[in-house]
Amino acid sequence: MAVIAFTSENETDRAKNILDKFNLLQNSDGSWDQCYSANDAGVCAYNRQTGDISWLIMAINYYEYYTGDDNYSYMAIKALNFLDTLRDANPTNETYGALVMYPNSTAYSTENNYDAYSAYYHRGILSKNYSFIEKANLIKNYLITEMWSNSSESNNLNPHPDVFWVGYNNFGYYTDPQSWGVLSLGAYGPNGENFTRALEWLYLYGYGYNSTRHNQTYNTEIDGFDFWTKPVKNSTWLEGTEGVAAAYYSIGDNEMGDYFHNQTKKVISANGGIIYSFSETNALDIRYPDNFRHNSIASTVWYYLNEKKINPFKLNLTLDVFCDANDNCSGNQVCNYSTRLCQDLNCQIDYEPFNHHCYHNCDLNYDKIHFHDYDDLMLAYKCFLGINKNCSNNYQNWEYMKKEYQCFVNNK
Repeated sequence: MAVIAFTSENETDRAKNILDKFNLLQNSDGSWDQCYSANDAGVCAYNRQTGDISWLIMAINYYEYYTGDDNYSYMAIKALNFLDTLRDANPTNETYGALVMYPNSTAYSTENNYDAYSAYYHRGILSKNYSFIEKANLIKNYLITEMWSNSSESNNLNPHPDVFWVGYNNFGYYTDPQSWGVLSLGAYGPNGENFTRALEWLYLYGYGYNSTRHNQTYNTEIDGFDFWTKPVKNSTWLEGTEGVAAAYYSIGDNEMGDYFHNQTKKVISANGGIIYSFSETNALDIRYPDNFRHNSIASTVWYYLNEKKINPFKLNLTLDVFCDANDNCSGNQVCNYSTRLCQDLNCQIDYEPFNHHCYHNCDLNYDKIHFHDYDDLMLAYKCFLGINKNCSNNYQNWEYMKKEYQCFVNNK
């Protein structure tokens, strides 16, 4: 998250310094461990978590998009190759396409899969690798069909509010799955699913269900959010509260975004830091995570991002880099259907079609192409490329010639 903040503030040297260190720490399989000692970089937590690794990829994606520096792209791709080992590749499973939390785990965290969706999707566009887009779409489909409680395919509990479940067959009510769901997937799903209802549940104390919102005192009263629903809410989580503010900002509701963002502003430290959490039930019991009254990178960066109205899950990238058909490409290019990328026509016409290096599956006998001779075919080729401009009278069936030629170069 610090990489994203430094990059957006144009402090790219600091961002690069962090990325350079993580380059040295990256394991040979592409993963990073969950925690390293600040004193000697020794590993302090060996779990190789989907969420942590995805956020590092998101940081690289953000840095590359805003600076144009792709020197760290190999780190992101290597990390995605590791995440591939955590994906459910069985299309008959309800969890198909989703990622478990870490190696040998059987748990599917909704929050982690939001992270992975963003990591795969934007890396796919930046690296022009459509396979990453396909994997991102599988994650997105899983999140909407299985984790959105109002989906007809969700293994939901009745009655229930419109929320994102915390994980597969784990029907807990947590803060981040709601706010990050909107940040990652947007306000609405492809079939009209209204994900903003999850924010309404948070705000309205849950339509009769006990949401995570509550008030506590930290020098002054703070209206924020706990981590999850509890019999007695006893913690105000500043990172999570800023996540809710960010979700409101992302859907254009600046009034609600400002309201919760300004709650966090009440506890900002003199040095600009934001504490992680606090509990008024036992203020002297400084413990993680409920009452961790220490400045936190996570809380502070979320506060900064909301000052700038930045959604770290979304980059202003579109899929226009990929093609679905030749019509998506320029006049001297064709769509490579395996990579979904436009490529230049660079074939050499040969008297023998099977010597043509674009030839694979088409029946290219000249009598099937309907051209009289090689010169006629070459003329068609030049017409197709636009080298010759006066082509309309050269052939009796120009449209058929174009279709044959497309077959010729596209292996269809």
